[in-house]
Amino acid sequence: MVKKNRILHLSIALGLLALSGVGLYFVFISNGVSAHSKKTHTSTVTVTPIINPSIQMLSTSFSNVSLSRDGKQTTLEQISLQPAGDAQIQVSAMLDLYMGDRAGRPETSKGALGKLICSLNLDNTSLISLQREFHRLPVDRMVELTTTAPVSAGNHTLAVICKGWLGEKKSNSVIQFSSGGMSVVIASSGTSAVTPTPTDTPTPTPTPTWTTTSAPTPTPTGTVTPTPTPTGTVTPTPTPTPTVTPTATPLLTPTP
Repeated sequence: MVKKNRILHLSIALGLLALSGVGLYFVFISNGVSAHSKKTHTSTVTVTPIINPSIQMLSTSFSNVSLSRDGKQTTLEQISLQPAGDAQIQVSAMLDLYMGDRAGRPETSKGALGKLICSLNLDNTSLISLQREFHRLPVDRMVELTTTAPVSAGNHTLAVICKGWLGEKKSNSVIQFSSGGMSVVIASSGTSAVTPTPTDTPTPTPTPTWTTTSAPTPTPTGTVTPTPTPTGTVTPTPTPTPTVTPTATPLLTPTP
């Protein structure tokens, strides 16, 4: 039941890290706005503003990894990155550590009974490290490392590396991580933030201008002869009056 609760807590913690990526996005946005609006502001922390960043989240996990008890270095997990441009990363690792007797037999001492050193490395360069000495065994706890860092475009490797020691090297004593995981949030601009210096001043190409000339409407030349209006007296045609000639009525002679 205890281990199940640890795995649950680890999952919740990695989920919270993913949510923190959203906050990281708004931090980069606000940094970009501040860099443009506050020209005289001076800060002790250098933050590279990223305009319109793209967010990418990667994660990996492992279980049951044991360390040597004599300080031999072991890589627990690693993630490969390929940002297209200058970027900022937020990386976190959570490790479920058990150190001491397998059966849980307690030990105490004024001196160190055990020692653990872990680090988050980017391309073999340590970004953050943790070192602990333990005066009471067994140790059963979660170990966390979280940091942010700038990265350039190209291929990179993030790794969780640990090593440990046990003062009394007993056969039943172990340094073990029963589970663990690493998550990284990448905010990338997609292009390099370095502005190239031009070697020559380019001569702008003149834009040709065009003048449109409309064709004039030709003015007709010559003398226009108007159509003459006929003059004279118009004699009306008389309307003939018909003459009706009466027909003579013959006289009837009586027959004797």
